Formats: sequence, structure tokens, C-alpha cells
Amino acid sequence: MKQFLKRGAAALIALGVLVNLAACSAPARQKNLQNTPAISYYNYKPEADASLRALASEYTKKTGVDVTITTVGNGKYDEKLQSAFDKPAPPTIFHVSSIQGVKRWRDYVSPLQGTSIYNDLENKSSALSRNGDVVAIPYTSEAYGIVYNKAILQRYFALLNPLVHSVEEIRDFDTLQRVCDDIQARRAQLGIDATFATPAMSTSSVWRFSKHMVNYALTCDLASGTSSTLAGNCLPGLHALFDLYLRDSLAITTNASDYQDADNLVPLTQVSLDDAMGQFARGKVAMIQQGTWSWAQLKALGMSEENVGMMPIRMNGVEQKGYAIGSEDYWCINLQASKIDQKASIDFLHWLATSQQAQKVLVDELGLSMPFSDSEQQHSTNPLSEQVRLSLGEESLEKAVTPGSGTGLGTQDDSQGDTDDSTSTAVKKKPVPAPASRETRQESNEVPWLFALAPDSRFADSMGQALSQYAQDFASGKQADWQAVVKAYVSSWAQASADTDDED
Repeated sequence: MKQFLKRGAAALIALGVLVNLAACSAPARQKNLQNTPAISYYNYKPEADASLRALASEYTKKTGVDVTITTVGNGKYDEKLQSAFDKPAPPTIFHVSSIQGVKRWRDYVSPLQGTSIYNDLENKSSALSRNGDVVAIPYTSEAYGIVYNKAILQRYFALLNPLVHSVEEIRDFDTLQRVCDDIQARRAQLGIDATFATPAMSTSSVWRFSKHMVNYALTCDLASGTSSTLAGNCLPGLHALFDLYLRDSLAITTNASDYQDADNLVPLTQVSLDDAMGQFARGKVAMIQQGTWSWAQLKALGMSEENVGMMPIRMNGVEQKGYAIGSEDYWCINLQASKIDQKASIDFLHWLATSQQAQKVLVDELGLSMPFSDSEQQHSTNPLSEQVRLSLGEESLEKAVTPGSGTGLGTQDDSQGDTDDSTSTAVKKKPVPAPASRETRQESNEVPWLFALAPDSRFADSMGQALSQYAQDFASGKQADWQAVVKAYVSSWAQASADTDDED
């Protein structure tokens, strides 16, 4: 490939998304009985149905191999996947988002080293392993930070006595905070309602805070590898960052967009990410914490690539000064599928990763950044990906992705042995090798995706609940209890770790 993170929003979201597609005329099971390969792709991202459906149809026309696509959203993927595995024609391709997914589906993940799709992977240390076997291949690379409206910031820089004259001057949290507060104070002059979009805390949207924002606190506590406890060394910095998001944000009210109208404040748990993205796209606010994947949605909402930029998140206590880079999207092949179907599924993924026809859709149209070296990739028009690429001095994101799910702690291998609980998502804590060095960038400049090392989903769930309550109390003018957030951070990780150790 040789181009950075060419992906944006809909993208990542998409690759796995070949939805609802059945390019087949005969059922997969019947085809299999005829010793003819059939592919069943179980996807969990519905955002790119139309283009991916067309792409899969083209593959069937090209090869004669039937492809069935099933997409499940709304947080029901694992539940539906388990049910699908129990059916006569189970999925041949499925997704995991981290090493916990490898643990959960350990009876279904097939070794992939030596396959074409593994050989295509440019940074092979970014794959996930189990008992020494590579079993999950990342198919997108992403970065997140603070996405901003360039036109609004240019208006701010042109005001009398702005605190900074360019985004490049915002190099630490103190500067970020002072600039955001100043934009908030001068919002009427700028023709906007607030600095930040409303903090969307609905269950489908809170991950931006419970995972992505909290990830910055984890960089302090997990700097040396995985641990069964968290000290909370950077929680004061997290507190200040979240307060900034809340204090300078636009809250949704039943009769006005007035953050101070607490009596009419819509509960933040009812505010979705779509609501917040709409505020940003319409120019009502200057900033939103988001990632490269958001470009497709912003483009669909009418924003131009010349008007969108992204800066790294700044937080006290975090030494890394760059973007948070990683992946939560991995392909797996069903070990229990027939050999002929496994081979056909690998060939299909290889085609998606390397063919010019597939790349035109996945990279150019959907904005994905795909970490494969031999792909005939189109140039992505994703401005957020391009900005991250330029900041890294890299030709492609996959080179910048830290090994092991973007954790920066080395390739992840679920090799601690099986447990009796077939649905366990626990991962035993063990030393993790240091990341491989790269001469083309400064390793310390990136923020690794450490939320992927959580013992199980209870940590993010607990953080989401605690942060949502804190945000709602803050917005309503009540006494917001940050100690409840601290307790959730420390205790939920420790409890999940203890339960994991007991299971192992």
C-alpha cells in the first residue's frame, strides 16, 4: 500500500461491513455439500451496506464463489455470533476487537500464519495470537484526537488578542484549556454556541469517553505492561480534561441550545453521537473528540475536507504528545468451517485487501486505512488521516501502528491456557515485550490504545456509568462526585482482574 491511514469514519466502520449480502443463488450449506466453496461473512458494522454489497456481488461474478453477508449491530454481535456458530451453516469469517475476543472465541479462531492475508500484512506484529498461532488480522488502522472546524478557529485567530495564532501552538493541556475557555467566552463573536459538542453519553456513544478518553489515564498506569491493579496516577489530569469538555460544551435543552438552562436539560444519556456530530458539522461548535473514522459521516453531513482538522488530545501527566493510534477491527477465520470454505474465505479477504477494485471502494470511497503492503490502494481523500500521516512522517498508518492491537506493548498472545468458561473474556496478566523500534518516527510521540488490555468489558462499562453520572450532575449544577469515577476506575479493573485469575 504505501499511504497512511486512508480512512475516515464510515470506513473502519465499514470494511467488515459487507452487509446483508447474499450473492448466492444456492444456500451455503448446499454448496458445501457439493464440495463447492461458500463464504459466510458475519459483520458487525452496518454503515457501508450499499457499497460493500456491490463489492461482494462483484467478487461472486468474478470467481463464481457465493458470498453471504450477515450484519449485526446494536451491541448484539457476540450474542448473535454464538447463535450463528450453532447453526448448520456457520460464519466462515467473523470479527474480534481485541485479545479478549480471541479468548472468547478460542475454539473458533483458525491459525493464519503462512496464509495470503497474513503475508499481505505490512506490520505483522500488529496481529493477535493464541498459543503461538496468529489468529486475528487487523484490517484497519485508526487515530483519534480533537477534531476541529478550521474556519471557526481561523476566525478565533483573527480576533483581537487571541491566546494563540495557530493550532500548532497548543502543545500542552494548560494551553488547550486556556484557548478553549477563551473560545467559549467569545463564542458570540465567533458565531457559535460552544467550544465543544454536547458530551454524548448514551450507551451507544459513551465509548468515546469510557474507552478513548480514559485511555489517556491508562498510559500512566500501564506504562510498563499489563497489571492487575491501577494506581490512578493520571486521574487528576483526566478529571481536568473531562471538566473542560463539559464546561465548554453545548448541552441540548428542550427549548433552546443554552448550556445554562439546567431545568430543561435533556439527560446526557439520551444524547447520541449523531446529535453531537450534527452540532459540529453544522458549525454550532468548534471541536469534538473524535477520530479518523468520523470523516465519512462529516462528509455526508456536508463538511468539506478543507474545513476539517485534528489535533492530539493534551492531558496533564501523559508524556506522549501525539495522536492515539491503534485498531479494534480484526478478521478471523472459523476453524470449524470446512477446509475448502476456510481457503475460499482467506482468498476473499486477500482480494479485499489487495485488489484495485476493492481498494477503490474501501479506501477511496469508505476512507479505510488498510495495513497491507501489496495492495493497489487508491489515494484517500480523508483529511484527518492525511493530517496524522504528515505528523508522523510516515507513508502509511500501519507502519505507525504499535504492535499488539495498537497497545504499544508488543504483539498480544492469548497463551495462558484455556478456562472452563467458554464465554469468558478474561485475559491473564503477564509481562509484555517492549514495542519494536522504528527509525521513521519517535516512539514516545504516539499514545497507545491501552483500553484493549482491560481484563474484560466490565471496566469500560463501569467507567461509562460513572462518567455519565458525573457529567449529568455537572451539567445540572449538582455536586458532581469525581471520587465515584476514581472508585470505578480502580475497583472495576481490580475486580475483573481477580475474577480472571480465579478462572485461570
